[in-house]
Amino acid sequence: MNQELIKVDWLKGIKVLLIAHYIPGPLAAYLLKCLGAEVVKCEPPFYDYMRQLPPFIKGKKGKMSAYFRALNAGFKNVVVDFKNEDGVEVLKDLIIASDILIDGNRANYLNKVLGEAVSNINPDIIHIPITAYGLKGPMRDIAGHDNNILSLAGTLSYSSVSAQGTPSIFSAQLADITSGYIAAIIAISSILGKRNSDSNVEIGTVDASMLHAAFFLNQIYIAGMNTTEKPPAPGKELLNGGLPNYTMYLTQDEKSIFFGPIEPNLFKNFCKTTCREDLMSLLNKDNSKLYDELTRLFKSKSLKEWEDLLHNCDCCFTRVNNLKEAINDPQIKDLGLITEVEDEAYGTLSLTGFPAGFTENSLQPDFTEPAPEPGEHTHEILKDLLSYNSEKIEKLIRSKAVYK
Repeated sequence: MNQELIKVDWLKGIKVLLIAHYIPGPLAAYLLKCLGAEVVKCEPPFYDYMRQLPPFIKGKKGKMSAYFRALNAGFKNVVVDFKNEDGVEVLKDLIIASDILIDGNRANYLNKVLGEAVSNINPDIIHIPITAYGLKGPMRDIAGHDNNILSLAGTLSYSSVSAQGTPSIFSAQLADITSGYIAAIIAISSILGKRNSDSNVEIGTVDASMLHAAFFLNQIYIAGMNTTEKPPAPGKELLNGGLPNYTMYLTQDEKSIFFGPIEPNLFKNFCKTTCREDLMSLLNKDNSKLYDELTRLFKSKSLKEWEDLLHNCDCCFTRVNNLKEAINDPQIKDLGLITEVEDEAYGTLSLTGFPAGFTENSLQPDFTEPAPEPGEHTHEILKDLLSYNSEKIEKLIRSKAVYK
């Protein structure tokens, strides 16, 4: 008899109010949604800027940003004008009805809109602002995007060097993504803390800025500076290409591979498999010569030849996939990291799965739910969540305090 699958709804009953655009806030809310929370996204009349970013997927409802679809799937949506007095009252009621507020605006913006602190309106709400530079300090009111934050944090300074001689821009939005994950951790931890009778911590507002996240990425290098007193440099450190046994190489057919056996026993496995035991004598003694030898060695075979040779060799050898190759990689597929979704409006979409694996008897998070259109659930949210009657809702729509 087949065992019934169990839905992963650990956060069932938790209501999240999302007032944020772009990546960090929606990503945090998306993670909570995957774990069972209900997310209400509150957008202004000019909508989330992410809706305007290409590429666009096209379907029955016209077009939608592929990025917006990925980050906002399954959210309920209400459009509220914060410049309208009645709209502000709606916002206050949304805050009262929520357990968690993920706030992606500039420092203290919502407090100014509300005319009072969020905590005054709902003392029990967990307010998580994700600003660029934090809630205090000389840069708290300044705009900033991912690589602005990484630049200030020092994180970009030891990345690879571009053709212009400047640090290379990171391809993945590290500060955006890390701050989103940290915000989700704070949300879940605060829920647990409120239920823990041994916890005396007053939660209130927790500053989860992108700068907090970006600077934390420097953790091991900051620790290392206690002894070296020198800042890390691109391609010179143990874990950013400074070791010949932890760096990139090219194969005969110009394919990139990453070779990372920093443990001597793993490097020894490689040397034995390739019949190059002589390289062991160079390890940690003459890194320059070892790099030259490995460069020539990897250039002697194609990528396929190397993969065939090292298939059963435990030596941290990995091809560098592009994203199309990664999507089709059997390891990626076996972990369920890519999922095919049938979107009623936009057809078949390939999307990332949840970034953790549940037990085999667990029903995986539902990724088929579409991303909402602006104001798609305005009437439903005002009626069901806020208990507004039809007359009040229509009045709010006519006064343009809310939109549907």
